[in-house]
Amino acid sequence: MPIVINGSGTVTGLSVGGLPDGTVDTDTLANGAVTAAKKGAGSVLQVLQDTHTAQYGQGTSGTTTYTITDLSQAITLSSASNKVLVQVSLANAASDSGYISLVWWINRSTGGSDNALTLGDQVGSNRGRGARNTGRAYHDHQNLSDELTWLDTPGSVGPHTYNIQFKDHNGDGSSFYLNRAANDGDTADRCTCVSSITVTEIAA
Repeated sequence: MPIVINGSGTVTGLSVGGLPDGTVDTDTLANGAVTAAKKGAGSVLQVLQDTHTAQYGQGTSGTTTYTITDLSQAITLSSASNKVLVQVSLANAASDSGYISLVWWINRSTGGSDNALTLGDQVGSNRGRGARNTGRAYHDHQNLSDELTWLDTPGSVGPHTYNIQFKDHNGDGSSFYLNRAANDGDTADRCTCVSSITVTEIAA
């Protein structure tokens, strides 16, 4: 007996052991459309990514907070209860002076307000807080490969923009570099790299 998709939304003609009538969604079969409600909790609803391939450098002044330019990804959620999986990959380095206290973290900007998402606990009264402590590679013509994953619950549909912020907690004048080494000469042992932010909406 042939399998028939009926106008009422049911499927008939399945053999014993097959799917019960009404299990298969006819919209999905006919149009290939899968909505959030059909996919269920924990499913992936959308994936967006921004990449940065150019070199970036920013000198710090005091303990000012800076945002990396040209590396951010905005997302608007289909439901306020959904989560956002944020995956960051940075090829970064710091200059020789002050690099010990230079840190970066994931920031979410919603409605013009910044929200630092990935900070370590406050321990004592003097330590700085961040997600990763940017230092220098063993050789100053290399950079560090930092990976960071964070599951965020913004609490509204957005839009939400995810980016990277950094600061020199000691205020002694460091520089933050992206996709290049601290010592960046035009020679074969110094490479230009790539950094990215990927955001994924996860159904609640």
